[in-house]
Amino acid sequence: MKTTIHHYSFLLLLVMACAKWGNAQDCEEPTGSATLDINNVNALINVGQMIWSDPDVYEPRYEVPAGSGVSSMYAGNFWMGGLTPDQQLRLAGGRFGSEGTDFYPGPLSLKGLQAQSCEEFDQVWKLYRIQSLMHVAHFDCLNNPECTPDPNYQTPEVFYTYPVYGNPDNGEVYQLAPFLDYDGDGVY
Repeated sequence: MKTTIHHYSFLLLLVMACAKWGNAQDCEEPTGSATLDINNVNALINVGQMIWSDPDVYEPRYEVPAGSGVSSMYAGNFWMGGLTPDQQLRLAGGRFGSEGTDFYPGPLSLKGLQAQSCEEFDQVWKLYRIQSLMHVAHFDCLNNPECTPDPNYQTPEVFYTYPVYGNPDNGEVYQLAPFLDYDGDGVY
């Protein structure tokens, strides 16, 4: 389970945090956010680089236990670095209270980062494990002649908006995120 969480966390970072190296000058600074409210934690997750803090008012937003008013962390930030083929060091990272961002939402492509992608990906998709389990159970039931499916079951809306596919016309890879292909047809 921890390995799966680490893989999804890495994927989320790749999707959410595309560095300025991707030519994002046409993109607005990201503003999307959502509150992670599970396991007795209330934590603000921002699409931009500062996490666990409200960037507009610089207030901590990582509350443990949830509802206590106690924030165990004030803020966090992504730092990523590496060497270019000619051994030049490149670093993308933010400092607390600094202006601007090194990270923009959306997939990188050979054409850079497109403003349209920045707008489309400036949000946090919040899914719950139970939603996935119920979804799989529903389809398992549909394929089992001894099972009566719940007639009130509805696929969660977030499943329809989750960014599975990129736009190849913009130079993005077609499949951005992994998904369970229940019927094996290659379509989400």
